Amino acid sequence: PILELEQLRGLVSKILQACPIRPVFSFSKKMYHKFGGIFASRVHTREECIYDAAIAYQDGLATWYVSQNIHALKKIAFVHTDFAMAQYHIAHERKIYVAFDQICFGSKAAQASFLSCMPQFTKRVCIVPNVINVREIREKAIKGTGFTDDFNGLRIVTLGRLSHEKGCYKIPELVEKLHELQDRKS
Repeated sequence: PILELEQLRGLVSKILQACPIRPVFSFSKKMYHKFGGIFASRVHTREECIYDAAIAYQDGLATWYVSQNIHALKKIAFVHTDFAMAQYHIAHERKIYVAFDQICFGSKAAQASFLSCMPQFTKRVCIVPNVINVREIREKAIKGTGFTDDFNGLRIVTLGRLSHEKGCYKIPELVEKLHELQDRKS
């Protein structure tokens, strides 16, 4: 059921992004955040395991599921988003996050955003920065041949999943603005 809900969410998101009507997308996202947890509520399994720890590594559906369905001595949630901007239904989220012993964030900004919505969890939060080995990335960037075509202009490359949260929908507009800036300079 969890995979089906995530697939449904992805399909609805894709359809709404294709529509030029941003308020429809905004409204649908608000409804998902308000009522999505209902779909993740108590799923009965054959055996009730008690785990040492359960980690919800994505806010939203994973957090709702772990909170309501997993029995663990410790529960940890990771929040990777600007919680205040994500349009979560705060009253519902309070009921979800009360089940977690620790709530982790990748940045101070994400933590501050969350706490601005739910300050009662101040004693449960911590920052776990993403570990990036800059030297390794630079070494790998030097290796290889790169692009092999005849194009000699500026290339913009991005790496990430193509989803609304990552802002890929902004790329065409940004490229257009770059072209305008370049035209003004010449």
